[in-house]
Amino acid sequence: MPASHLGTHLVDIGFRAVAHPDHPLHRLDRPVTGNDLKGHLQVVIRDSGTGNRADIGWLAAEHRWTVTHFDTALAALEAGLGFGWLPEHRLADALERGTLAALPLVAGGQYSAPLYLMFGDEDNAGPATRALARVLTDACRTAHPPGGA
Repeated sequence: MPASHLGTHLVDIGFRAVAHPDHPLHRLDRPVTGNDLKGHLQVVIRDSGTGNRADIGWLAAEHRWTVTHFDTALAALEAGLGFGWLPEHRLADALERGTLAALPLVAGGQYSAPLYLMFGDEDNAGPATRALARVLTDACRTAHPPGGA
């Protein structure tokens, strides 16, 4: 969240490290270490915002593909082209179908990132902007009610 803005926390998005079940990292038959990851292609999702060109979850792997959309990363991982961290809510189907499997990392197999609602200029936000903010807030509360229900 930019230091110059105030925001309302909406939800924490969980991410999980995954690869195709036939990926060599799954064939190690032991917990996967950071050194193990370095020799394999990492699929990284680039922040497409204009002000921030950060790569989400990049481990400085020697080989990486940077994509700009979660669906592109999902397709690459399901094709067995590498490993990466994807949002858990987007992985459920692939994990259930068996086209991806969670990597048994020694550490860092899961992490979460907060999602905030921020106004660029709240004082001058119009009714449509405020309505959208309410819809987003309500949707996040419905999907992830306080108390984990």
